[in-house]
Amino acid sequence: MALYSEGYSGKPRLGIPGAVTFLRNIPDKKGKERQNGGKADEALIFLHLIRKTEDSHRIPAIMVRVSSFLLTLCIVLSFCLPSNTQNINAFMEKHIVKEGVETNCNQTIKDRNIRFKNNCKFHNTFIHDTNGKKVKEMCSGIVKSTFVISKEPLPLTDCLLMGRTAKPPNCAYNKTITTGLINITCENNYPVHFAGYKLSYCASYSPCALTLIAVFLLSQFLLSAMR
Repeated sequence: MALYSEGYSGKPRLGIPGAVTFLRNIPDKKGKERQNGGKADEALIFLHLIRKTEDSHRIPAIMVRVSSFLLTLCIVLSFCLPSNTQNINAFMEKHIVKEGVETNCNQTIKDRNIRFKNNCKFHNTFIHDTNGKKVKEMCSGIVKSTFVISKEPLPLTDCLLMGRTAKPPNCAYNKTITTGLINITCENNYPVHFAGYKLSYCASYSPCALTLIAVFLLSQFLLSAMR
């Protein structure tokens, strides 16, 4: 009686149906118990080994399914967990200072531990907006990640690193006080990223008016000189 079945590789292997059939066909009469006892024990051992082997083949497949499920779960959770609180706090810490108060780049960046991968941050801009009120208003009602430009110029302190070799906390910056239209990214009603700002003399009425007057006077002077 054949105890082997054909496997996927084409080679014969011991199968459970053959072993079970073998056990069922062992005579159980009293006169033949001793004669077939050894065969029954041998078949039981084979059957046990077969089950162990097949169970061991099932384990990797189960592990793959479980691993895939856990990976999918982690990805879903990474998108579902709220992250706006951390982002808004980081934004406020890096870019918001009190309105009407002069900001020292070196001291403020040091006190707030503003860095880039444990190195001195090359460029950082502070927005003079107490508690970030105006900036937060720009993001009001915006849920999905959206790029927003301010409608009016805001007072800024721009900090530019003086030397590339400096290491925290000994970072030294050149400071520029200016105004500009800020570019930020809004998400879940909060600002989460500062993309930069746009300088414009006409963003503030006084500089724009002075520029226009200067251009007008220069043009009049050139016209009178040509006559």
